[in-house]
Amino acid sequence: MEEKWKKWGKIGKWDVVDYKIIVGKKGNRRDKLSKAEYMIIERPWDVIYSHSYGLVSPFFKGLLEKKLMGTRCPICKDVFCPPKLIVGEMNAICKKLNG
Repeated sequence: MEEKWKKWGKIGKWDVVDYKIIVGKKGNRRDKLSKAEYMIIERPWDVIYSHSYGLVSPFFKGLLEKKLMGTRCPICKDVFCPPKLIVGEMNAICKKLNG
C-alpha cells in the first residue's frame, strides 16, 4: 500500500479515491450470458478496499458524466434513483429513465 493511503484509515476518511470501468458478464444462465459494464471503486480504509457497484454501475458511471438515470414502475409510476429492476410488491419490471 502506498504510504499516502496508510493515514486515511486512521483519520476516518472514506472518500472514493479512484475508479475503473470493467467489462464482465451478466445473466442467470451460462448459455445466455451477455456483456455488461461494472464500475469498481477504491476507498482507502486501513487497506485499499475495492468493490463493484454491480448492476447499478451504469447509474454511477452516468453521475461521472453528469447524467442522472433511474427507473419507473409501469404500474405505480414510482421513480427509483438509483435504479431498481423490479418493484417487488407489484412484481413489475421497471422501465429505464435517462436524464
